[in-house]
Amino acid sequence: MALVGGHAVAAPTSVPLSTPVTVAEATEAQVPYPSVSRSRLNSVGSSGFLVHDQGTPLWTNFADGSTSVVKAKSWAGEYVDASVSPTLASDVVEVEHWESTLKITELRDMSTQ
Repeated sequence: MALVGGHAVAAPTSVPLSTPVTVAEATEAQVPYPSVSRSRLNSVGSSGFLVHDQGTPLWTNFADGSTSVVKAKSWAGEYVDASVSPTLASDVVEVEHWESTLKITELRDMSTQ
């Protein structure tokens, strides 16, 4: 087990323990933390992290550094603002919104969207 780019990586069992393992640092993406002073880190999963930037939920992907606003999809197929809550140390977030008088709660795996 080794820590590579902030992730725990297990070597295959067929590799002898004396074999050196190297990682090409050039392949790691530099993932910036949002610079807005009112950003709040909510959770970190294996594929990215969730922040609330002045109330807007943002998911940042570790693989390429891309950031996307987390929204709910209404029954009409439109993307609407939603309340987004983290789950403990996971890529799964809880997305809640209202459809008329019905509260919709969705668990979304952000690693696969």
